[in-house]
Amino acid sequence: MNDVVYHASPKQGLGVINPLSDNKNGRKVVCASKDEVIASLFLGRTGGDYTCCLGREIIFNIPYLVERFPGAFRLKYNIPASLYELPSSTFFNDGSTWDDEVISHEPVKPVRENKIVNAGEHLLHLETQGKLHIYLYLHRIAAIPDDDSDLVEKSLMWAKSKGLDEVLKQVRRFHPGLVDRIKQEWIALKKIKLFSLKPGFLHKNKKASAEN
Repeated sequence: MNDVVYHASPKQGLGVINPLSDNKNGRKVVCASKDEVIASLFLGRTGGDYTCCLGREIIFNIPYLVERFPGAFRLKYNIPASLYELPSSTFFNDGSTWDDEVISHEPVKPVRENKIVNAGEHLLHLETQGKLHIYLYLHRIAAIPDDDSDLVEKSLMWAKSKGLDEVLKQVRRFHPGLVDRIKQEWIALKKIKLFSLKPGFLHKNKKASAEN
């Protein structure tokens, strides 16, 4: 691993980065990335995947960002923020996170803070350098389903650990049209007692039901 990893935050002037609850697993960790561009995608936090989803394009090996509704990019990233360089000694990937993410269970003191005037402009500059692909709502990539079924699936997975009511607060704010679908799928999953939820489970479950 490099000597430093990168942690993005909408909060500037942090002397220590403390572990916070991880939405996926409920643990308290400091999240960072070995890749400065990947870390920059987290300069804005509003809405998580409900506003912009993130990933890495396999063919080009370039990080990407996809806007989930018109204006979501500006809503999420039209803010000042900071990119912190952290010593990498306590960070690791335990297999529960994606490949570009590393975590630490300990508070970490930054070795450098790079203050950013506007997170959105910073990301657009990275795109002009060929380091990032940004797909606004009308140009969403094929990997993002037109019916937003990926957000329905993620919502159900998060509801398993955070509770359905808590998840629906976010859905009502950013994707109110998905609320009834998520409720219906949640009821269906509870009926068949499908408690081990993994990516793709909605598609697999519907296929199995059609074959029976």
